[in-house]
Amino acid sequence: TSRIMNDAPQQPPQPRQVANVDSLLLTLQENESLFSFLGKKCIMMSSAAVQIYAAERTWRC
Repeated sequence: TSRIMNDAPQQPPQPRQVANVDSLLLTLQENESLFSFLGKKCIMMSSAAVQIYAAERTWRC
């Protein structure tokens, strides 16, 4: 096998530009609130939306 030698200095790899991705389940304002809670140096990799149901105990024994 033959190797091609390149005398040019190697450049360090460029950092990937990663951006937050909006959740389809949230409004634009809710997504922006989540991003602002994280701060500018953090990237959201995933998010979840939940709805909690609670029942009141109204029966008497």
